[in-house]
Amino acid sequence: MQKQIVYFEGMGEKYSEEVLEIVKERLGAGDIKKAVVASTRGHTAKLAAKRLRESGVQHRRCDEGLSVDPI
Repeated sequence: MQKQIVYFEGMGEKYSEEVLEIVKERLGAGDIKKAVVASTRGHTAKLAAKRLRESGVQHRRCDEGLSVDPI
């Protein structure tokens, strides 16, 4: 697998799909085991849960002010 750095012109939901595809590739390659998803309004978190669930990756939810045990 070729590793690369990807830069985006800005921030926002419009980049979520592309970022999650990159994450799925890296998780599939086996060189990383965990990923953290930050989401202020929930769109990216919901999308990540759906996409990563489809690929069989274990995930957990953490609401504001709460913490969870590490996976």
